[in-house]
Amino acid sequence: MAAFAFNPNDLQRLNRLVFLPHVRSMDPESGTRRSHRAGDGNDFLDFRPYTPGDDVRKVDWNLYARLRQVFVRLNESPRRLSVSVLIDTSRSMGFGAPVSKLEQAQRLACALGFVAMRNGDRVFTAAFGSAVDRGIGPLTGARGLAALMRYLQSLDAGGQSDLDAAVVRLRAARRDRGLIVIISDFLNVTGRENALLRCGAAGGTVLAVQVLDPIDRGEGLEGRIRLRDSETGRMVDVDLDRVALAEYQAAFDHDRAKFQTFCGGAKRQYVTVATRDNYLAAVCDVLRSKAVLR
Repeated sequence: MAAFAFNPNDLQRLNRLVFLPHVRSMDPESGTRRSHRAGDGNDFLDFRPYTPGDDVRKVDWNLYARLRQVFVRLNESPRRLSVSVLIDTSRSMGFGAPVSKLEQAQRLACALGFVAMRNGDRVFTAAFGSAVDRGIGPLTGARGLAALMRYLQSLDAGGQSDLDAAVVRLRAARRDRGLIVIISDFLNVTGRENALLRCGAAGGTVLAVQVLDPIDRGEGLEGRIRLRDSETGRMVDVDLDRVALAEYQAAFDHDRAKFQTFCGGAKRQYVTVATRDNYLAAVCDVLRSKAVLR
C-alpha cells in the first residue's frame, strides 16, 4: 500500500487559498453565484421582522433605532462548488523519487480537498486503475477531510489505467460539473483527449494535473538496459546511447507539449508536477498562476 501522510502543519499555508469565482461558477447547482436564498453568507439580501427563536446576532440595531421595530438581516446563501477528483492508481504511478507519483497525487488531492471543504464546497474523490472504484463523497467540513485522508491512504498502484471508465461513471453520477481534477501521469492512457472532452461536456472546468518523475523522460538512463512496461509488464532490452536517448526525449517532450496545448482549450487547464516538487508550492503557486486558486 502506498505510504501517504498529510502533515497537519501544511494546513496553515493552505488556509488562505480559495477557488476562483470563474472556476466556481461553472457548476449551475453550486458555486459563488448569487442564489437569492437566505442563509449564512456574507452578502446582504433583505430584512424581515424578528420572530421568537431568531438569532439575536442577526438583529439590525441601527434599523431598530430608526424605526423602533426589530428586524433581522437575511444574508445570501452562497452556492457551493462541486469538486470531483479522479486519481490514477495504475501501476505506472507506483514509482518515483523522493516520493512515488501516486503519493504525490495523494498529497495534491488531499490539499485541494482541504481548500474546497474549508470554503464549504463539496468534494468527491475516486480512483481509477484497471477498475474504477465507487469513490467517496460528497465530503464537507472537518469530518470530510478525515474521511478523505482515510480513503487516500487506502489506495495502491496496480494494473492499467482506464480513464474512460472513470469518466463514464463520473457522468453517470452527474458529477461532471463544477471543477473536475484529474491527477495522472497521462502516459499510455488510451483516449485521454476524448475522455477530457466528455468529462467537461456538461459545462464543468477540467484541470489535468500531470504528475511525472524524471525517469519518465529517461533521465539517468544510458547503455544497455532492460525496460519493463509498467502497465503491461512486457520486458524490452534496448541499447540506449546518447542519440537514442535524445530521440526518445524529443518524442516525450513533443507528446507532453501536444497534450498541454490540447488542455489549453475552453474550460480546460493543465498543470505539471514532478515527484521532486514540493506539493505545497504546486498548489499555492502553480495553480494560482493558472487562475484556478487565489
